[in-house]
Amino acid sequence: MRKEVLTFNACLFLLWAVPFVPARQQVSPSEAAPVQIQSNDVTFSFGEGRYFIDGKAPRGFNEFEYLYLEGGSFKLSPDKKRMVTDSPAALKGELYKGRRKFKLRKATMEGDALTFESQAVAGLSFQFSGTVFNARPPSDADAEIGIKGRLSKWMNGKKVAEALVTFSYLEPED
Repeated sequence: MRKEVLTFNACLFLLWAVPFVPARQQVSPSEAAPVQIQSNDVTFSFGEGRYFIDGKAPRGFNEFEYLYLEGGSFKLSPDKKRMVTDSPAALKGELYKGRRKFKLRKATMEGDALTFESQAVAGLSFQFSGTVFNARPPSDADAEIGIKGRLSKWMNGKKVAEALVTFSYLEPED
């Protein structure tokens, strides 16, 4: 009996409260606030990109002037700070100084990580391990590829120099 009274009282309360519950307002599509959609349809690649060491070249790294990379397919991350590839990408490229060229024999990008190793020329070769990032502030509407990480110089299979470097994009020559 007590259980039935409680159930009856709960039902009466609900019947009494329902008329006082405010109805949801219907908003026409024209009055609705616009939905903010972040589109990230722009695909980047190194294309015919040339990158120079930002600032003064570290001690022991005067054998090349710029890094040339070709290929890859990546997008700007949602935080607009990193460049990220969907799947591992094999790249082509070289390190240049005048007519001297160190061809890259292993160059890959996975996620935002970039690694490369050059062929040896007269016993001299280079290795790099770092990341690809947006060199522009996240608030900027445009993006620009930047590369930063650890560059190593090898002579006859022995590491002779190492430095943290940032490579910045160099506009193509006409």
